[in-house]
Amino acid sequence: MPSNSLSDIRLRRIKPPAVGRSELSDKTVPGLKFRITANGRKTWSVQVNIDGHKRRFTIGEYPTVGLAEARKEALRLRVEAYHGRDPIKERREKRKAREADTRTVSDAIDEYAERQLVPNLRTARERESQLRSALASKASSQISKLTRKDLQTAIDRKATEGARYAANRIRAALVAFSKWCWRRGYIIEDIGIGTSKR
Repeated sequence: MPSNSLSDIRLRRIKPPAVGRSELSDKTVPGLKFRITANGRKTWSVQVNIDGHKRRFTIGEYPTVGLAEARKEALRLRVEAYHGRDPIKERREKRKAREADTRTVSDAIDEYAERQLVPNLRTARERESQLRSALASKASSQISKLTRKDLQTAIDRKATEGARYAANRIRAALVAFSKWCWRRGYIIEDIGIGTSKR
């Protein structure tokens, strides 16, 4: 449909399309759109550019949200966009933060021992003890924040004690554990890869 300045009379009289949807653009507030679908649903939205990205925000349904209110909300969103604020990005980041894994290193070792070590390894208790000792300083940290440097520090610490054989056994335990965590999505990369033998 062609762009035109919207009015309450026009909005009340508009007929739904036979199929799909139709859209009117408001000349008074750039980016403000009025959409009507074949089933008669009428909604407001506004399209803005934020740092080179097109964003479309739903404002509400007509007539619950009238023309004046839709224009006011569209203007507010345009001002925020001008200042670089991106509500869609903010909502995504908040959701991501809420969904962030709060599992600790100790929690991950518990699960690893239960799911992987006990059913599959005769020396499960010894391997679990190695992991807990090597990662004791990180036990209460989030598993998602465990790094390759943390693993290497644990390996080097054991080697510094003069136990090179034990250091390499700990490395093997840490490599297997970190690979398991990576495969389950608890860490974003296989941090055991690249750790050095002593």
